[in-house]
Order: sequence, then structure tokens, then C-alpha cells
Amino acid sequence: MKTLIVSTVVVLLAVATVGANAQTTTKEVKKELKTEKKEARQKLRKLEGQQVSSKARDNFRSDFDNTSNAKWVRGPQFDEVTFTKDGKVMTAYYDYNSALVGTTSNKTFADLPAKAQKEIKNKI
Repeated sequence: MKTLIVSTVVVLLAVATVGANAQTTTKEVKKELKTEKKEARQKLRKLEGQQVSSKARDNFRSDFDNTSNAKWVRGPQFDEVTFTKDGKVMTAYYDYNSALVGTTSNKTFADLPAKAQKEIKNKI
């Protein structure tokens, strides 16, 4: 009777150990698959070719009126256009779908709100 109980316990421990190893392996496989999917998405997002997309140019014309000096650059992730609007130099970024992602422009410290200026001065 004791040998039956002992052998049952040994079998249960062996099954539990195999189950724990299988779970760890499953987690590792899932993590690896997730990493591969992420890399594949990043590759898809990269822009192909050297020419700026004509659709991005068309979208730029519809997004921004009264601009001048538009200069286009094809980056690895975005089509970038630097232009002048209302006397300010700005840069707009268009993604792989030729959709506007965002714009940037240079600002001075004086352009910040007074509360932000005060907070920055307190940190210095």
C-alpha cells in the first residue's frame, strides 16, 4: 500500500514538473512570437523607395494653405516637408499611409506660457 501511495506521489510530481516546464516554454514561445510580429509591423511601416509619395504631397496641399518654400525629404519612417506658413518655419510629417502624423516648429522661451516659464526657472 505504501509503495502505491509513494509511486502515485512520484507520478503526480513528475506531471506537475512537466506541466510547469511546458507553461514556461509556452510563455517563451508567445514572447518570441510577439517580438517577431512587432518587428514585422515595423518593417511594414518603413517607407520604400527614395521618392516622396505623391499622395503625401496632395495631402499636404489640402492640410496647409498659404505655404511657401516647401522642401520634401524622404526619411526611413516619414515623408517630411519643411515649409513657411505665416512667417514661421514648420515641419510636417506624413506616415506610410500618407496621413499627417504631426507638425513641429521652433519656439523661444518667451513663447511658453508664464506658468511653464516659472516652473522651468524653479527647476534650474
